[in-house]
Amino acid sequence: MAAPDDYLALVAPLPPGVVIEQRPGRTTSLVPLFVTRREELADRLPALRETLTPGAVLWVSWPHRAAVIGWAGRRVRGRISGCTST
Repeated sequence: MAAPDDYLALVAPLPPGVVIEQRPGRTTSLVPLFVTRREELADRLPALRETLTPGAVLWVSWPHRAAVIGWAGRRVRGRISGCTST
């Protein structure tokens, strides 16, 4: 969601069976979410809580000057309704 233009090239090659979808759904197991502001994350979380199952992983990335590829990331784990980060 809101991935950088070169995102697919950065994660290629993907393992067999991985399906890239434009919008997350009930069967989505991993959502890489790219945001530039905390408010943007807060705006997107309610819809993701409604859509994703409790076992889904939300990986939140944001621009970071020191990151090698320009983005820092943090995996949000646990129940999507009570997000925790690692």
